[in-house]
Amino acid sequence: MREIMPLPLRQIEWSRAFYGRVARVAARQRIDVIESTETGSIFLGRIAPLVIRLHGSEFTFREHSATSLNLSVRWNDKLEGYACARASAITAPSQHHANEISQRRGWLPDRVQVIPNPISGTLLNAALQFQRNGSTERIVLYTGRLAPIKGIETLFEAAKLVHHRDPSVCFVLAGPWQMPRSPEAYGLRPNHQSSDGVRWIGPVDQKELIDWYKRSTLFVAPSYYESFGLSIVEAMAFGLRIISTDTNAVAEAVGGKSLISLVPKGSSLALADEITRCLSIPDNPQSGNMREHVFSNFAAHRVSDATLKVYESIRK
Repeated sequence: MREIMPLPLRQIEWSRAFYGRVARVAARQRIDVIESTETGSIFLGRIAPLVIRLHGSEFTFREHSATSLNLSVRWNDKLEGYACARASAITAPSQHHANEISQRRGWLPDRVQVIPNPISGTLLNAALQFQRNGSTERIVLYTGRLAPIKGIETLFEAAKLVHHRDPSVCFVLAGPWQMPRSPEAYGLRPNHQSSDGVRWIGPVDQKELIDWYKRSTLFVAPSYYESFGLSIVEAMAFGLRIISTDTNAVAEAVGGKSLISLVPKGSSLALADEITRCLSIPDNPQSGNMREHVFSNFAAHRVSDATLKVYESIRK
């Protein structure tokens, strides 16, 4: 039963719960459009035209991280496909993600509309007012959830190699812990630096996150898969040097491969070597181009305008 039921059961339970909550609101006031992710959306289209914003399913994450695709995952994927088939519109944050899902579902190419994820206005304003002066600490920053799909094991191994070469380098990891093993299994305690130079600070608020973007020298994104890469976009806004694994969605989000360094997925040695190389370079000549790219493509007002067009197209 554990191989079959957990994810489909959660999908149905969440869908019923979301439907009940939204239906109670709809009984009091008219709802023109509902937007949801692929999880929990099975019944929402009965209330109002439904837009499903593809985020990234368990099937996709497991497929790209070479994790077991058991019956629970496959049945859950079919339920998500059922919800998507009944949606009035579907959006995705990148063309790569849209193409991948469309091919797997057998959708026509124009079924999914691409609208990038927006960067926080507060964070973007802070970034535009910030200028690097070369005095940042030797901090390698990672932000986002700590999960197998994010290449965290690779990052830990790379951190060990880099710290052995240069003990002054500190790796700061900001985000919720979602790894199969506990932090203690990796020698980590919240807000304490490990013997390998890794400090996990857990989820942080936006003010603290902004401070870490300012303090850091380098940003790393070792993911096996990204549907977009919002953390990378945030790091770009602050003009950080960025090292990412070579995924199509990331290259699409950053406007090509010239603004960041790309390394193979799953290679801790390649990641460590590139971190060492980038730390030896004092300035980032692409800083200005990074900020302009972020502001031109991912400012909240630009994304909201595109989203409203989708809403208007399906509103009854």
